[in-house]
Amino acid sequence: MNKDARIKAVSTPSRTSAKPRAPRAKKGADSAAVARARRNWIVLAGLAAFMATTGAILKTLAPAPLAPDAAGSLYAVGAEQSIGRIFDTRAPLKPGRWHSIYVHHSLTSAGDAASLGQNPGGIADHFLIGNGDPIADGAVETEARWNRQLEAGTISGVEISPDCISICIVGDFDHARPSPTQQARLLELVSALQQQLGIDSNHVVLGVASATASVAGIGRRFPADAFRRQLAE
Repeated sequence: MNKDARIKAVSTPSRTSAKPRAPRAKKGADSAAVARARRNWIVLAGLAAFMATTGAILKTLAPAPLAPDAAGSLYAVGAEQSIGRIFDTRAPLKPGRWHSIYVHHSLTSAGDAASLGQNPGGIADHFLIGNGDPIADGAVETEARWNRQLEAGTISGVEISPDCISICIVGDFDHARPSPTQQARLLELVSALQQQLGIDSNHVVLGVASATASVAGIGRRFPADAFRRQLAE
């Protein structure tokens, strides 16, 4: 009897003492869960604020879109693209609108429509052929004047008739030859214009031969004879 009493006396306090610990453990777990939830909320709130701030900064720094009639290029036709894209103009091509083609150099070591077209009307030409700085070597930049089928602008040292298509090749060909890619693209561009618009090779005019160091010229080192022979073919 005494033995049974001792067992009960030992076992009973053991069960009784285990009960108070359970609520304390649950309270600690709840506190940890609340702390984790609070930390997660703070992290998410900070991330959302960061993304909103970054988006606002990027929107502020983004350049304004070009206006449809901006002086810059409509598009540039790269080496992998068909030259036929140049005939996808806003204003429709009219039969008999164009009768000749004029080709000259920019007299600069680099350039594109944005850098060369500083006048209010933008670049004076209908097309510009890049040399790799900044647009790709041989890329044909189609300008707003061609897109709208307007006459060429004023080029110092030459008078261009209203029915003449003007092409500028980036480079100073008094001191260096155009790149092989530029020459190939010029021939491709001129040939496409001739075929589409019915322009005879005799009406393809190279820049003024006597205009040394002039944007109206084509430069002493431009291979004029070879270019004309290829046109004749």
